[in-house]
Amino acid sequence: MGRTRARFQLGAHIFPGTNHQRCWVHKTANVLNKVALSVQPTMKKDLREVWLSPNRAAVETAIDILAEKYGAKWQPPN
Repeated sequence: MGRTRARFQLGAHIFPGTNHQRCWVHKTANVLNKVALSVQPTMKKDLREVWLSPNRAAVETAIDILAEKYGAKWQPPN
């Protein structure tokens, strides 16, 4: 078991009921690795709008924009 995974398990043991939150930098990198290089700069800006949003309503609006712009073309395979 890696150190990072062990830390998360320890944290869950010490603080049960606490939600785990991932790093937005790594989440963004993982998403961008799945799309064409030509799309990455624009999508990166749009993803930043999600994680820099000041409140839930702004996040939901930013996610709706992402889905509208990229949803049809970048669907996950079945």
